[in-house]
Amino acid sequence: MSSSEFPTHHSSHTIPVRVLLASLQEYSAYVNQWQSHAEVQRQQAHTQRLRADELQRELEQMRVARDILVQVINTQRQLILSQESDIARWEQHQVSCSGSENSNTPRAPEFEPLESVPYPIDTENVVQKSC
Repeated sequence: MSSSEFPTHHSSHTIPVRVLLASLQEYSAYVNQWQSHAEVQRQQAHTQRLRADELQRELEQMRVARDILVQVINTQRQLILSQESDIARWEQHQVSCSGSENSNTPRAPEFEPLESVPYPIDTENVVQKSC
């Protein structure tokens, strides 16, 4: 029996040591390949978790921004309703002062742009004129 052969239970069958070593080396390479693959997968999972966390923060910021925009829209709607009410009262006031609606009367007061007014405007002490 040569030193490169390994005896089995039956003396007529032998497994060469070099075949066994080659199989073990192949298996070891296969295990190393899977370990490398598992490490790459672990790194990718970590990167994806970080990205998911980042997206979650962005989503929360978008929700906050949406809530603020909804408040702005609601405030604008209330302002429009208030202005429409003011215009209706002004038109009613014009009709009651003139006795009848004058077709030459503008539908709403015309204001100068704030930039063209040379003095500070006191918005707290507004006095409405009566007829």
